[in-house]
Amino acid sequence: MKVGIRTTGTIQKMPFDQVCTWLGGNGFDTIDVGRATPEMVSTAAQHGVAIGQVDLNAGQDLLSDDPTTQKAAIDTANQSIQNAVDNGVYNMFYVAPAPADPSQGRAASLEQWKRTMPAICNYAESVGAVIALEGWPGGSNHYERIGATPELLRAMFDACPHEAFGINFDPSHLIRLGVDYLRFLVEFGHRTKHVHAKDTVFDQEALYLHGRMTPSLT
Repeated sequence: MKVGIRTTGTIQKMPFDQVCTWLGGNGFDTIDVGRATPEMVSTAAQHGVAIGQVDLNAGQDLLSDDPTTQKAAIDTANQSIQNAVDNGVYNMFYVAPAPADPSQGRAASLEQWKRTMPAICNYAESVGAVIALEGWPGGSNHYERIGATPELLRAMFDACPHEAFGINFDPSHLIRLGVDYLRFLVEFGHRTKHVHAKDTVFDQEALYLHGRMTPSLT
């Protein structure tokens, strides 16, 4: 097992060399980035750190109903896979895109997704890469992104049974949705390509005082 960090928030704003220096000096093995370049690979390696995962460029156009737009989106996603592989990175971080109309329902998004994602999985498999789906349900009230629940994952794996397609296990999203994350692992553990963990403390007193809302009086 290799342990690393994902470059988000404040870390993303820091000089890459500075981040890698800290990681190498504190026992970390990898760093996950949006896009890898030869310079980043070299810089990380100088500090004993490897690029662990990069983002799959998979935007909203993958859910388009227009075949020309779909093809262009597939090509863009495949190019991002090839760029990662060219830089020695074979693990792609992926969040299912949000539909143009978030109110259309997840069943409609799934049908759109089926028209494009299998081709991307085929390409990943052909170059030895894997795609790790992060089950983020989305930030709006619609929970519009697919792939966050076992119900939808079963349908997605039926459509994309490729070994190259799996999950980026992040129990925080499952807890948010009320899904049993341990049972989830029993069913989908063999599909796990990458794991996210968060250092979390639940303030029971705060939960009692104002639940999951923010305080009203302070």
